[in-house]
Amino acid sequence: MKKIIWLGLFLCSLNLNAANTSAHDPGIINKQRIEYWLNKRADTQQTTNKPTVESYLANTERLNPSQLKPVSTMKARLTAKQANKQLQYASTASPSNALNEVKVLAILIDFPDLKHDDNQLVDDDTDMYYENYTKEHYQQLLFNEGGFISPNNETLSSVYDYYYDASGASLTFSGQVYGWVRADSNAKTYGERVGNTRDINAPALIKEAVEKATAQFDIDLTQYDLTDLDDIDGDGIINEPNGIIDHVMVFHSSIGEESGGGYLGVDAIWSHRYYVFDENSEPVSIAGSSVKLSGYMINPIDASIGVVAHEFGHDLGLADEYDLQSNTVGEPVSSWSIMSTGSWAGGPRGSQPVMFSAQALEYLQNRYQGNWVNQLNLTMEEVNSQPQQSLVYTSSLSQQQSQIKVTLAQQLEKFKTPVEGDFQFYSGTGNNLTHTLSQTVTLPEAATPLTLSFLAYYSIERDYDLVQVKVNQTPLAGNYTIETNPYYGDIGPYITGDSFLHADAQQPNGFLMHEFDLTQYAGQTITLSIEYITDTNTQYYGFVADDLKITHNNTVIWKNNAEQSESTLALNGFSRVSSYIYAKPAHYYLQLRAHRGVDAGLQAEQYSPGVLLWYSNSAFDNNNTTDHPGGGFNLVVDADQKPIYRGTSSTTLADTPIQVRDTAFSLYQQSAGLGDQDLAAISEFNDHFDYSFTQQAESGVVLTPQGFNFEIVSQHPESETAELLLSYDALQQITTTVNEATVSFNVAGLELTPTDTFLWDFGDGQSSTELRPTHTYADYGTYSVTFSAAGETTTQTQTKQITITKPLEIENLTYQLNGATLSAQAIVTGGEAPYNMSWLIDGEPVSQTENLDYQFSYSGDYTLALIVTDTQGISVSQQHALSVDAPLQLSTCHTANNLTVQFNSSPLGGSGNYTYSWDYGDSSPLGTTQNPSHNYQGAGSYTVKLVLTDSQTNEVISSELTVSVQEAQSESSSSGGAIGYLIALLVISGFYRRTSNKV
Repeated sequence: MKKIIWLGLFLCSLNLNAANTSAHDPGIINKQRIEYWLNKRADTQQTTNKPTVESYLANTERLNPSQLKPVSTMKARLTAKQANKQLQYASTASPSNALNEVKVLAILIDFPDLKHDDNQLVDDDTDMYYENYTKEHYQQLLFNEGGFISPNNETLSSVYDYYYDASGASLTFSGQVYGWVRADSNAKTYGERVGNTRDINAPALIKEAVEKATAQFDIDLTQYDLTDLDDIDGDGIINEPNGIIDHVMVFHSSIGEESGGGYLGVDAIWSHRYYVFDENSEPVSIAGSSVKLSGYMINPIDASIGVVAHEFGHDLGLADEYDLQSNTVGEPVSSWSIMSTGSWAGGPRGSQPVMFSAQALEYLQNRYQGNWVNQLNLTMEEVNSQPQQSLVYTSSLSQQQSQIKVTLAQQLEKFKTPVEGDFQFYSGTGNNLTHTLSQTVTLPEAATPLTLSFLAYYSIERDYDLVQVKVNQTPLAGNYTIETNPYYGDIGPYITGDSFLHADAQQPNGFLMHEFDLTQYAGQTITLSIEYITDTNTQYYGFVADDLKITHNNTVIWKNNAEQSESTLALNGFSRVSSYIYAKPAHYYLQLRAHRGVDAGLQAEQYSPGVLLWYSNSAFDNNNTTDHPGGGFNLVVDADQKPIYRGTSSTTLADTPIQVRDTAFSLYQQSAGLGDQDLAAISEFNDHFDYSFTQQAESGVVLTPQGFNFEIVSQHPESETAELLLSYDALQQITTTVNEATVSFNVAGLELTPTDTFLWDFGDGQSSTELRPTHTYADYGTYSVTFSAAGETTTQTQTKQITITKPLEIENLTYQLNGATLSAQAIVTGGEAPYNMSWLIDGEPVSQTENLDYQFSYSGDYTLALIVTDTQGISVSQQHALSVDAPLQLSTCHTANNLTVQFNSSPLGGSGNYTYSWDYGDSSPLGTTQNPSHNYQGAGSYTVKLVLTDSQTNEVISSELTVSVQEAQSESSSSGGAIGYLIALLVISGFYRRTSNKV
């Protein structure tokens, strides 16, 4: 029998430190409905001063729930006994037999001025219009297995159905709906937009809803408090109540502000997930119950399952994957994930939300087990040993491999130079960390002081994150410790803040010399530790310690200055580094997406199926590509980099949700839609290609080339399965960027560690120990550059020849202009020959020869340009303005056919704008076109004259020609000749007969 595990609210602990306002969720914006309601309210109010969608969405603050401080959870971690271990989640992302169930408390609440049964809505106001919004409707929409009835009398999937399918049949979404109840105040009291802040008092509405429903329907809230997923009490047990409602979901009686706000406009509540807390930043008490209220989700009266499932994704611990900024072109996720705009997929809008992103599925599988995903984890080094891989489509309920995660080779980034020696101990940086450095030491018997000292520099989120120096898990007081924490209380002495802010901080790095008295432990064997502990959000670079030692009467009895590679010091999260540390890790995820199951909504969004590649860079904590184009914590790599425009004749680029419709790699031609004109199949990926979409950088992804590639070998026609061939070709090489005599160096393809030491030999007697140095050469020439990285046991080297030349220069460009004839020559120096010469007139290439000879057709002002490119790809250019006076020239000709003559003229020079006057020599009207045709009335010889006038200068030139025409032969003349010829033949024939009959 499978064990059912109850899932409670993620991060619902909670002493929560923040202002008691609410957070709107930009990921569920529906611009079409906003436009509809802006127009409808303008018509109703008979005003022409209608706001735009952009102004409706602009300049609004968003409080991110992930930035709240779960103080109680952190305090439990700090005060828990050593035996209680920090919660660990699975890391294999493989299916298990675990079955999970959530139980949701759902409440319906309306307002005195907007009752649910008098909501003023009509059929056109929403895709989810019902005459009556009954409790039974929401019960079916949320919890019914087999879906609910749509306004069009169709059966649509419920939230239960969505999560059952998305989890691979391992999560049951259950609960009960209560309502309607009525709020104490009008809607504006809770949803008003004040300044830049939306929903000024939504948490108060939630508290009212829970208290009123609890009293009116006699709800036992303990039935909705089943879990302690964050182990608030630190006892290691998560399947137990923690005194807080697990999941609260409220529906209000208006259209959501994210869809135009209905009749309330900006006073409507924007759908979101947030928290309710009291004046002490604690979960609020509920009258008549011992169970408290903290986290909640709120949705509109016409909610589709997409909005609800998206908000519940937050309850499971998932982050938003859209660009959090207002009025953006969008991040490259869009409708590929329910945690972005994929929550709106389907018709009616939001009725077919799509699958979770690859990273989200990995999190859900590791956090909750079950059957969310079957993921293969590979390092780059493992790719070539397991190149042939298969995928089943992501929304399949099977337990076959549905996802591949490839961890990119680790990169180094510059850190801080050690204060003493070449190495130091570093805590690392991040959220939810408990990193330790520890050593067992036997102290001598001593009556005089035993002192622990070390130098340290640090930047730690003040009072929320901290360092404690401990002996046998007891925190010690030192010369820079703080006794009592304002948030966590009496947790023992700790170090926090920024070392450089102390008056006695020393350079480099603003370090301090810390000292702790160990005399009370004299004669004992102790475990000495330094612990770096961080909360759920906001991080700085952390803590660095060096030159650790214990002294007695100026005698060193123990020391570790990080210079020795071998040590008895235990590092758990801390690491020994030099001036470099590992950069934040990055990963590729490969999914197969099909128009099947949960992903049926992709077809409604006109997204093409196939292999979807995600790039996850943990250096970013959001997908705000408006702020950092090409970078995000979880973005899709668009296989098709060809732009899509707004309309077939437009030159304006479409926003990202349209640009990424063709993101998936496939053996099959893309499905048509959304104005995409290029539907060619793209079945191969190479990380050396440019996927940054420079035309609209917010829509692209900037990759780190490492030599990773894949190709699709075979694929089911409906993308239900695919066979892939992965490969990794680490290109070990020195790379350079040359700017005249200054060269920036880097190295690629080597496995480097933070304890390596580096040496560059620039080939001119100069060197550097930086990993990525810049060097200026004193002389031009060819140099052999060598890079070496010395590790603990091996040394890696790379060599490259570089040529430093005098800067490429067009030393002299001369030209001669004789009327319309141009000759030009240039003297080029520097760079690396041979050169490519490109001559241009007004930006159009006209020659690639060393010297230019060119004939202008017309007078005017022109720009002569020369672009010179050397063999290193470096280009320089020079241009000159020309004023050309091309003499007016004219030639004429004609062809005659009986009495009809075709005249042709070929004018050159002047402005190129001419008028024509043809005198045909027969008193007929003048011709005014360039190449006229004229019919003469009789045979003869005629003198024809063309007068050509330059329309701009009024210069006149003429040309005469003589034309002879004759009438065509008549039909009778031709017939008579034929008869005469026939008579002659007959005469000859008779003569032949007579002569042949003679004897």
